[in-house]
Amino acid sequence: SEHTSNWTSSQTSCMELGAHLTHFDSLEELNFLNRLKGYSATWIGLHRKSSEHPWMWTDNTEYNNLVPIRGEGEHAYLSDSGISSGRNYIHKRWICSKPYSYALQCPVVSAC
Repeated sequence: SEHTSNWTSSQTSCMELGAHLTHFDSLEELNFLNRLKGYSATWIGLHRKSSEHPWMWTDNTEYNNLVPIRGEGEHAYLSDSGISSGRNYIHKRWICSKPYSYALQCPVVSAC
């Protein structure tokens, strides 16, 4: 995003585009997102009900703890020092991810 908003509004903006706040499954994807975000702290799709609950992605799958998340907040963001957490009301930029939905279409099976 070029603008800033709280985590909830950021997720709503992504959903309006048919997407969700971004997530990653590998260090390679995380490194890509860190390059993409530049120098701004950026909301991602991790959240939890409280510090007693596990981190969850916006698709309701549990975070695999690939990288530790700092802080006691309920919403995660990419920062210059890794992944941190904060309160929903803080305004930050965000990154959306849209599922890859391209279907290979090949008129001649042998050409695929």
